[in-house]
Amino acid sequence: MSHPFCIMNAPASARQHDRVRRGYITTLMLTIGVNLFSLGLCSGTTNAAQAESSDTDVGKLLTQLDAQNYQVRETAADQLAGQGIDSLKPMALHSLTSSPESAWRIRSIIEKIGIAGDEDTFYKSTGVLRLLYPLDDAGTTARLEGLRQQWKLTRKKNAIKRLRELGATISDPLGDQTAVAPQALGGGRMVINGRLIVNGQQVLGQQQVNSASTRTDKIANNSSLRKRKSLTDRELIEQVDELLAADLATNRERILGSDDAETAIGQAQGSLLGQNDPFAGNALRTNQFRFGAMALLDDKFRGSPNDLKSLHAINNLTLIHWKDRKLSTSEMAIAHKSSTVTRLHIENCKFPNKPPPESAWPRFATHYEFVNQTIPIYAIERLSGSAITSLKFSKCAASEKLHQELRQIDSLSQLALEDTFVDEQWFESFAKLGSLTRINLTLCKFNSDEYRKLKRIRPNLRIDFTPSAFLGIRSPDLGGANVQRARMLARMRAAQQAKPDQQGNAPELDLPAAGVGCSISEVVANSGAEKAGLKAGDVIVKLGGKPITIFEDIRLIIAQQRAGDKLDVEFAREGQAKKTTIELGSFPKSAIQ
Repeated sequence: MSHPFCIMNAPASARQHDRVRRGYITTLMLTIGVNLFSLGLCSGTTNAAQAESSDTDVGKLLTQLDAQNYQVRETAADQLAGQGIDSLKPMALHSLTSSPESAWRIRSIIEKIGIAGDEDTFYKSTGVLRLLYPLDDAGTTARLEGLRQQWKLTRKKNAIKRLRELGATISDPLGDQTAVAPQALGGGRMVINGRLIVNGQQVLGQQQVNSASTRTDKIANNSSLRKRKSLTDRELIEQVDELLAADLATNRERILGSDDAETAIGQAQGSLLGQNDPFAGNALRTNQFRFGAMALLDDKFRGSPNDLKSLHAINNLTLIHWKDRKLSTSEMAIAHKSSTVTRLHIENCKFPNKPPPESAWPRFATHYEFVNQTIPIYAIERLSGSAITSLKFSKCAASEKLHQELRQIDSLSQLALEDTFVDEQWFESFAKLGSLTRINLTLCKFNSDEYRKLKRIRPNLRIDFTPSAFLGIRSPDLGGANVQRARMLARMRAAQQAKPDQQGNAPELDLPAAGVGCSISEVVANSGAEKAGLKAGDVIVKLGGKPITIFEDIRLIIAQQRAGDKLDVEFAREGQAKKTTIELGSFPKSAIQ
């Protein structure tokens, strides 16, 4: 064969052969171009063909559910489940004429699709099951409720996994619990201490169970769910089409009977899990004890505000802890939407300059904690109209305006301060908060005279305090009885001095002498008290030059000190007066928590 560039010099027969060859190549290229052009014009036809092919695949898989080979049946079932919501209608139709085994498999496949899908898929799958299996059957009703619990658990696990991948720290005490089998949900409930039940392997609140039972009864008694006659193919197609075309709210209404039922469960659960005591010291441990989950969102969290929607799937989330972040209104509005959040901790964060709307604050939060935080006034203003009952400030400065707003919170019953200087303004706020029943001062320095004044004004107000310095003694002179006795003696001494007889002498009331001292029952090893030579049985009469009557006197003096400070001690041992000097140590952190 001649080279193309040598065609003119080739014999006539060779030139003719090359012309034929070039014509063939040209024809081939034109054919390819026309085909490519046709493919471009017919893309819609191709997509339709692909959709038809997909329908054909579903139909083929449905026929394989009756295959002789067990593995073929299992594989077909798995592939149908993988088709998701698109296979619901074909399976519903096929179940009317299929064998009992195929009908059983279809039911299991629809359940699997619902459990693995999002909320919209779950309610559509459950709706199809309701069309195929009337709900006046108690077993079917219990099974559907079981599927809902499984779906919620699966959804929660996926949400936690997603948030952890984005850098959030999620603590879930119930995270290791396995899903409850639907068949087990009809019974097996056991009340524990009148408050909790164990349903299979899942721990639920009694109020939550009551709400679920009420919802189930409502579904069973709903007139629209009475036993129906067998649906014709046409009726089934119409109802399935309506179900698949409906929006999420409509389908949720069909299944739950009322959209408020889910909200009621969230409120009841939030009420149960929100009774955490902020004065226990360790919020996370207390929260876990109540079976609530915690979400820590700090500077390591890389997600967008939209990613925070995953928090709503954690149906036992009670605590959100923001730390080292610049808060945005959109983040707060999405994260705080969950009705189960009862505790909000904000630590070393920067608030938005513009006050966030009311929707950006947890609706049912009863406890707020601010740590190392500059608190904007609008945050305290927002609390005055909320459901808050407990508030804690740690290493936070309080302005006069903040105190003014704080005194307007008429629902506040518990207030805690930590590592904060408690000045006269704080004591004034304590006195004006009429709803306050308990105060906790941890590692706080305060004026003992202001403390005693507050105790006189509000005698029923419980005030606990933990000093930062540590003396290292224990005394039997603890408890309200001894404190009340000391105050009574002080009042009687004052009355004795105020009412002298005609000769100017104080009346004889047979009272013990003032400053009789506080006995030591135990000295802590390696403490300042042990190093100073104090022993069990000694009676401290004076500390830092101030007379001691009860153990509370010692604690009040220590509360004004810091580790490393030195105090002179006067004490009695076996009737002999002695003196020594004690260097205070640091209060153990384990004792604070």
